[in-house]
Amino acid sequence: MKRHLVLALFAALSLSAVNSGAEEEKPASSAPVQIVQRIFPVKNVDVRHLRDLLGIFGVNIVANDEPRVLAVSGPKERVEAVAEAIRQLDVPAQPRRNVELTAYMIVASPKASDTGSLPAALDSVVKQLKPVFAYLGYRLLESFVLRGREGENGSTMGHAPSPSLPDAPEKVDYEFGYSTVTVSPGDAPRMIRLDGLELSLVVPIPRNSDPKTRDFHYVKGRINTDIDIREGQKVVVGKANVDGSDSAFFLVVMAGVVE
Repeated sequence: MKRHLVLALFAALSLSAVNSGAEEEKPASSAPVQIVQRIFPVKNVDVRHLRDLLGIFGVNIVANDEPRVLAVSGPKERVEAVAEAIRQLDVPAQPRRNVELTAYMIVASPKASDTGSLPAALDSVVKQLKPVFAYLGYRLLESFVLRGREGENGSTMGHAPSPSLPDAPEKVDYEFGYSTVTVSPGDAPRMIRLDGLELSLVVPIPRNSDPKTRDFHYVKGRINTDIDIREGQKVVVGKANVDGSDSAFFLVVMAGVVE
């Protein structure tokens, strides 16, 4: 019995020595990772979108809408990186600027006698058109102003005199609009981008020349494009032939930021 007890003690000591040696061979363990928890208020941006962006830091993030906070848990260094990212991202949005468009609908004719009075502001535009198109007469059919906000759409509609019969009760119906407007950063003159810019026309065309029995049919025309306009610059956006004659409509647009 004693012999078995001695053997057991020797075995236990040997095992302890082996374990001790194994522990001595292990490298020194690194310092434990410090886990911290913090709550960050979110003042300016969408709290859930911000949470999704911050997911790249590999920490636990819980977003709450009311109150608008982010609860963050993770290693201290990563949570500090999250705090710095929130400081840079949670900032007030730039105020959206108001943009004013001035549009001119010009009728061009092959006859110089059809030239009517044009605003002096359009002289430079006509000088650009004459070398390109075989029109001798230019007159202003209609002009209007449309003001909208950056990032939003805008539209207007109205009536203009018939290009072939200015005194007739039948009018040209028009709709003008755009899907969105964007302003480049920086100081003036800035670039103003108009996406989905469109002018739609419904033009009355007389079937005969007798004022007493005059009848009309209606023809549709459209100008549609995306365009960049330098602030204060007048740009010929497009041309449409809709009345069956040699005349044409030109759309000229000027854009500017309302400070």
